[in-house]
Amino acid sequence: MTRKWRGPVPFYSFGDLYVSAPYRHEISSGAVAWRDWYSFTARLTIMRVTTRGRDRQHIQLSDGRVKYAIFLADFVDAIKRCAVQPDGSLFGRWGFCKRVASYGLYLLSESETT
Repeated sequence: MTRKWRGPVPFYSFGDLYVSAPYRHEISSGAVAWRDWYSFTARLTIMRVTTRGRDRQHIQLSDGRVKYAIFLADFVDAIKRCAVQPDGSLFGRWGFCKRVASYGLYLLSESETT
């Protein structure tokens, strides 16, 4: 699925993807760092399913350093298009998406170059 949104992406100051739109005090305190949209190739391991607070239900993925979120609809698409490895990881080219006020990853299609 091709996505047109290429806006800034919020990350915690320690590096993990910030899933919900941050509160004003979190932005002003420096707890959130906004980065330009980018894509990357990585093997991401499935960590857990989360459903808390303002977040939509999502799957938490990690590359061993940074934790990311992927919405369930995007996760189903990802496992249809790339094989889940025995260690619970997915390899592919990833980009960021926004759904209402939440942020997550999605597996880029072959036609998306950036």
